[in-house]
Amino acid sequence: MTLSNGPEILAAVRQIRTLMVEVSKLLLELDAIVGAVGWKPMAGSTALSNGSLSVNSPKNWIPYRAFRFYRHEQLPKTVACAAVVLEGFPSQERATEPLVTGVVMEYESPEALPEGNALYNISTWHLHLPQRKDDGTVMSVVPRDLWKEYTTASSMRSFAVPLVSIDSRARLEQAVGNPLLMMARTPAAL
Repeated sequence: MTLSNGPEILAAVRQIRTLMVEVSKLLLELDAIVGAVGWKPMAGSTALSNGSLSVNSPKNWIPYRAFRFYRHEQLPKTVACAAVVLEGFPSQERATEPLVTGVVMEYESPEALPEGNALYNISTWHLHLPQRKDDGTVMSVVPRDLWKEYTTASSMRSFAVPLVSIDSRARLEQAVGNPLLMMARTPAAL
């Protein structure tokens, strides 16, 4: 063990647990915001993926991201996602600070929508956009042109804001909920 200050280690672990509780509250608030206009969670209460319980993969013990995916019955070819990106994946260091992202993907048919980790990985695709901005600017791409080997999606709109800028429900609604709903073209939001 190269760490020597026990109280500092304990404080860091407690701080991470507190952060996870705050991230959960943020995602549950987003569930309520988008749920008010008919968007429903796709994966039950799932919010994490790509984690590890193995002693051989300790870097994956702490999540890189937490997410929520949503579907709307009137938009069967559309998937909306909100995520808290805590860190870029180790092989793809692209985050300079924790971000809250919104991503909306559109597919040719409902059957083309990805599932499992293929779906969950979409939560960080904003990080891979050419010349991306993390200031709330909505960016649009054709994913099947950029990432042929990963998706057949015909459209992707996304944005990101710094996690630390979300300091209230009103700010969450203004900076994340409303833009996500507008990108998703929710009938009630237009």
